[in-house]
Amino acid sequence: MALALVPLPARSEVDQTTAPTLTAITGARIGPASHPTPQAWLDAIEALSLAAIGKAADAALLRARKVIAKGSGSAPVPWPWVFSFDQPKLAGYRALVAVRLNRPAEALAAFADSLSAMQPALKQRAIIMPEVATAARQDGIRQKDNERIDESFRLASEALGTGIAYSSERVIEKARRFRRNYAGLSSSHVRNFDEQLRSTLL
Repeated sequence: MALALVPLPARSEVDQTTAPTLTAITGARIGPASHPTPQAWLDAIEALSLAAIGKAADAALLRARKVIAKGSGSAPVPWPWVFSFDQPKLAGYRALVAVRLNRPAEALAAFADSLSAMQPALKQRAIIMPEVATAARQDGIRQKDNERIDESFRLASEALGTGIAYSSERVIEKARRFRRNYAGLSSSHVRNFDEQLRSTLL
């Protein structure tokens, strides 16, 4: 069975309408006695798809954590095309779930755990940072902290700059989505970000 598991960023945008069905089908095919890597990954994908439609995802994340802990002493992943799925990678999914459920404190803590352990390359980091920026913005709005909101736009701007440098439509689209989801007051950081976004249309 060719499950092409990859690190967090390349699987962070799942099709929310089909992910639950796909995870159920794939889970049935691999069976309960499979290697913990695909089991934990499927649980993480299920959690992300549930969070995207506003449903509780804690149970799926807990299953993933238990599978990883139980399989920590298991044999290496038997498929060369499959990345090991460990606690730092799961932390990345926990962060994404928390962002989608508007739990910024949880998201930022999980991002810190994931990024400090994984230390992604520059382009990979740019894919993740709009999500971090979203959590920071959520936190700023919740705390009524304009400086925190400005910081979120600084983070998003940094990611967008990398996306422009690498001609990454994926990063640029994430930056556009980040901006569309903000309807608050403008500031110099927001205006600078808007100008940076406009440059991608030229």
